Amino acid sequence: MNNKNNIWQRILDYSTNNSKRPTDKSLIFSTKTGIEFWIQRIDDKTILPVNTKGSKLFRINRDVIQDDIENNRGGNPNLKTDDFGTPAPAYRYALLNDPRIWLKN
Repeated sequence: MNNKNNIWQRILDYSTNNSKRPTDKSLIFSTKTGIEFWIQRIDDKTILPVNTKGSKLFRINRDVIQDDIENNRGGNPNLKTDDFGTPAPAYRYALLNDPRIWLKN
């Protein structure tokens, strides 16, 4: 089911506790432009996308993801990453359009 709590829990389920690239390939995501990343779990309300490009990445908190869901940005591949605003729009877009996170009905 795609409700705010379930989606956030799935994001946490696919996160790691450190910034090192996970060996488990099921924990790797990809942005629309093909940048691979994984999610570091900071705490139960905050995650940090991590990639090997050396990009400056910003923390994403639960409230931001829930706002995306409430505003129909989740599971909508017709949107552009710019439609997500800050922080980390490409990573939020990727997560909320990934079939592991946003389940198709």
